[in-house]
Amino acid sequence: MRLTATIFTTSQDYKVKKNLPEIYDAILTAKGVTVDAFTIIEKKLPKGFKTKAVGVTVRPDWDWVMQNYKASDTILCLHISREEHDILGLRHPNGGRLGGTYNRNTGDDSMEFLVIADRDTDFKRLFLHELSHGFAHWTGVPDPTHTVKNTLTNMKALYKNYSFKQWDFKKTIYELLLEKLRLLKLQRHTPVPRFDTAYPVTQAYGVKNSAYKLSGRHIGTDWACPIGTPIKAPVDGEVVKTGISPTLGNYAYFAYSFKGKAYVDRLLHLHKRPTKRILKAGDIIAVSGDTGFSTGPHAHMDSWVDAIYIDKINKNNWDSLTIDPDHVYR
Repeated sequence: MRLTATIFTTSQDYKVKKNLPEIYDAILTAKGVTVDAFTIIEKKLPKGFKTKAVGVTVRPDWDWVMQNYKASDTILCLHISREEHDILGLRHPNGGRLGGTYNRNTGDDSMEFLVIADRDTDFKRLFLHELSHGFAHWTGVPDPTHTVKNTLTNMKALYKNYSFKQWDFKKTIYELLLEKLRLLKLQRHTPVPRFDTAYPVTQAYGVKNSAYKLSGRHIGTDWACPIGTPIKAPVDGEVVKTGISPTLGNYAYFAYSFKGKAYVDRLLHLHKRPTKRILKAGDIIAVSGDTGFSTGPHAHMDSWVDAIYIDKINKNNWDSLTIDPDHVYR
């Protein structure tokens, strides 16, 4: 696994730079990991920095952060001072101060976390602590980060237990699958309907929608249907990723090929998180729901050419990276 990172620091870039060599050494003790590049950007806290409260806990609003801190690397780290922590009103679940916080709402191949540190040693220790949460999140192992005392020595020792050799193997299998799909010259089967009933479209593909900050358009199609409506695979394919997000709700990525072209569909706001598996045409991918940022029960689907590029989409390329789900099979 190759790691790249962007570290946004509000005023202490020199402290970050001087600590990177020791951070690299700790990370590289994990098996199957290489560090390609860490970019450091000094940036003051934007006006209107949004936080999110759950009970007494107050953390960054990660949906807002992802819209205001642009980075396409595998790691996005925000580094602020304890004084800035207090200005933002951040709070630990026990009511005290946060040392850092990891974004557990992502379902993609990236990590986002916040580090609050004034001293050099605190930055190294807390960076490795939050990244350890990310390593556990990525590999799917029980998170060991809080099983050891949060010291720099313990964090370094913990990294020796992480292995990404199997993770790289799974990623390679996924890439080989996409390549196999690309090489298929013809889809042999006639597509089957996604739904047993023709449901009305409540929001069509491509309509202007300010909620989509990057594209300014609704990049999928919404069908009004009751919670629990089965959504079927129109052709043979595979559920290659699933997850849970405050905005997307329960979601799934369905990869397939049709007439020699590879696509990946995102199914959002599902009632339950489905499992990753290979499907035949007509098999149920998932059932519709009303989870995440949803105004009512419906099925949302957006179709991407080749792969999901959610971090690269903008107002100029939205209609080249995506395609109307109804037009794929025409």
